[in-house]
Formats: sequence, C-alpha cells, structure tokens
Amino acid sequence: RIGEYKQGKDPKTDEALSKIDNINKFLRQGLDESAPYEETIQQLMKVVR
Repeated sequence: RIGEYKQGKDPKTDEALSKIDNINKFLRQGLDESAPYEETIQQLMKVVR
C-alpha cells in the first residue's frame, strides 16, 4: 500500500525516495522551454548523484 514503506528497510528504496523531489523537478519542463542535449545530461547526472 502507498505510504506503508518505513525508511531503513531497503537502502535502494531509501536512496530513490531521497531523490524523488529533484527527479520530479527535472522532469517538469514548460512547453516553451528547451535545453541543449549536453546541458540536459549534466542536469540529469546531478539529480541522480
């Protein structure tokens, strides 16, 4: 069920949850926004580190 996960039970899940807000921010791009490929990759790498 949603919301039942307790932090500390799974390190990979803990890591993913710690990054979810930044991942969601990265995925939201306005219709009138654009970014060069290299810049996009650099931003993505920052999010997942």
